[in-house]
Amino acid sequence: MGPSDGMRRKTGSSSPQSRLMSDHSPDTICSNRISNHVLRAFLFAMLYVSGAELGHLLSFPGYFATYWPPAGIFLAALLRTPNRQWPAVILLALICNLVSDVGLHNCTATLSVGFWSVNTAEALTGAWLLRRLLPVNFDCDSLREVLAVLLVSGVLNTMVGATLGALLITQSFAGETYSSVWHMWWISDLLGVVVFAPAALTLTAPSRRWNSEYAGNRGPEALLALACLVTTSQLIYGPGQHPLAFLVFPILMWIALRFDIRMICVANVGRSIVGIWNTEQGTGPFATTGTIADQILHLQVFLSLTSGSFLVLAVVVLERYRAARVLQESEARYRDLLENIDDLVYSVNNEGMILYTNRAWRETLGYSQDELNSLNILKVIHPGDHVKYRQKLHRLMQGENLSQIEMRFMTSAGDTLILEGNSNCRFVDGQPTATRSIFRDITDRREHESQLDSYRQRLEEANRQLKLLATTDALTGLQNRRAFQERLVEEVERAQRYGQPVSLLLLDVDHFKQFNDSFGHLVGDEVLKQVSRILEATARISDYVARFGGEEFAIILPSTDSCGALILAERFREAIASEPFPDRRITASLGVATLSRQSHGLSDIIDGLTLIKGADEALYFSKQNGRNQVHLAGELHHALA
Repeated sequence: MGPSDGMRRKTGSSSPQSRLMSDHSPDTICSNRISNHVLRAFLFAMLYVSGAELGHLLSFPGYFATYWPPAGIFLAALLRTPNRQWPAVILLALICNLVSDVGLHNCTATLSVGFWSVNTAEALTGAWLLRRLLPVNFDCDSLREVLAVLLVSGVLNTMVGATLGALLITQSFAGETYSSVWHMWWISDLLGVVVFAPAALTLTAPSRRWNSEYAGNRGPEALLALACLVTTSQLIYGPGQHPLAFLVFPILMWIALRFDIRMICVANVGRSIVGIWNTEQGTGPFATTGTIADQILHLQVFLSLTSGSFLVLAVVVLERYRAARVLQESEARYRDLLENIDDLVYSVNNEGMILYTNRAWRETLGYSQDELNSLNILKVIHPGDHVKYRQKLHRLMQGENLSQIEMRFMTSAGDTLILEGNSNCRFVDGQPTATRSIFRDITDRREHESQLDSYRQRLEEANRQLKLLATTDALTGLQNRRAFQERLVEEVERAQRYGQPVSLLLLDVDHFKQFNDSFGHLVGDEVLKQVSRILEATARISDYVARFGGEEFAIILPSTDSCGALILAERFREAIASEPFPDRRITASLGVATLSRQSHGLSDIIDGLTLIKGADEALYFSKQNGRNQVHLAGELHHALA
C-alpha cells in the first residue's frame, strides 16, 4: 500500500467526533435553517389555503363565509414568527389569498387584495397586542395565554377586521347594510380565531411539549372520546329534529379533564365543522331558529362560547395539574432530603403518637416502620427524662421554639442514646397539632467529653502532685526553700503595698551535727520530723512554716511586728525545749527580723533577701551567745553599734 492509498483511507474514514463537527459546521447550520423556513412556509401556505377553502365550503348560500379559519391561522403564524420575518408571512398570505380567491373562486384580484389587506390588518393588530401584553412564546398552555388569545385577539382585532371588511363589502357589493355585514364578518372571524388559533399554536408547539403532561398513555381512551364526540355531534346536527346541543357538554368536559389542550382544540375544530356543515344542510337544532341569518348567528355564538369555555377549562385543569405536580415534586425533594440526612427527624401529635420518622431515626434507634405506627414517643424517651420532655412539650405548645435540647432516648435493644437538637410546634388555626424535632446523636461526643474530663482531672491531680513535690520537703512534709522564697516575696510585697508589718523567724536546731554523729542520721531525721510537727502545731493559721535547709527552719509571720514576732519566737523555742525527745534534750536558736516602719534600726529592709539576711544575723548572734535563745535583728545592730 502506497502513501496515497493510506491518505485516501485515512480521509475516507470519519470518527464520530468529526461527524459531529461536520453536523455543526456553518454550512450545515445554514442549510438546516433554510430547510426549516421552507418547511414552515409550505405548512403555512397549505393551512391557509385549506382553511380558506374550508371557509368557502361551509359558507351558507347567498352569504359570505360563516366560518373563517384563516383568521386564526394567520394570527398563529405571526405569533410563531419573529417580528423581522413578518413581511415574508404577510407576502405569503397575499399569494395564498390570490390562489384561493382568483385561482379557485374566480374573484377579481382587486377584491382579493382588499380581503388580504383586511385580514392582514386584523392579524397584525392581534399579534402586536398579544406581543405587547405577553412577550412569550404563545403555546396556549397557560390561562393567561388562552385568555389573551380569546379576549384580546379574538375580540379586539376581529372587530378591526370587521370594521374594515364591512366597509370593503358595502363599497363592492350593492344591497348590503354595514351593520349586518359587520356582525357577520366579526362573528365569522371570531369563530375562526377561537377555534383555529389555539389549535394552530398548540399543534405547532415545540416537540418537547407533544407528550401530554398529565394524560399519560391514554391513546385508546382518546380515540374513544373523539369517536363519542363525532357520534354525538352527528346525532345532534344530523337528520331529524334533535334540539339537544348540550349533549356534547359531557364529552367536551371529559376531553378537557382527561387530556391535554391539543385534544380539546382538535375536538373544537371537528365539532365546528360538523355543526356548520349540517346546519347548512338544514338539519340540527339551529336549522329551525328563524331566518338563515339567525341560524348562522346562533350557531356561531354557540360554537364560539363552547369552544372558548372548554378550552379555558382544559387550561385550568392543566395549570392545576402543574401546580399539584410542583407541590408533589417539592414534597418529594424535601422528603428525600429528610430521609437521607444524617440528623434524626421525627414528628409526633399532641398525644405523643409518632407521625413521621426519617431513615436515620429508624436506623439509629432500631425501630421498623410497622413498630412506629402504634408507638408513643414516651416509649422511646428514657424514663429519667419524661418530666423534662413534658416540660418542654408545654413550652412548645405555648409557641416557643426550643434549641439545644438534650435528651436521652432508648433504642429497641435497650441501649441509651444522648440526642441533641431543636423542636418546634405546628399550629393550625391557632391550635397546636404536632411537634417537629431534628436531633443528632451526641452519645459518642458525650462519652469523649466524659473521658476528656476524667483525663483533665487526672492531669490536674498529677500537676498538683508535681507541684506538691516541687514545693514540699520530702522528709518533714513542710514547704521547701523554693516555696518559702516565693511566699516571702509575696508577703513582703503585700506588706509594702498595704503598710503592714511582716516578720521572719529563722530557727536552727542546736548541736545537730553532733547529734547525728552520736545517734546516726536516721535518728536525726526523726528529730527533724518531730521539730517540724512542733512548729506546725505551735504556728498560727496565718503563719507559713518551711524547711530552710538541713536543720534550719523558716517561719513567715504576716501582719506581725517585732514584739509579736519575739513572743512567737519564744513560744517556738520553749515548745522545742520542753519536748521530751527519746535520746537527749533538743533545743533551738532563733533569729527574728521584721519589716516595719518602726523596725529597730532596720528601716533599710526593703525586700525578702534583706529580711533573710537580718534574721540570719540575729540567728548567728543567738548561737554565738550560748544557743537556745531568741534575738531580734535590731538588737544585733544595737550590740554591734
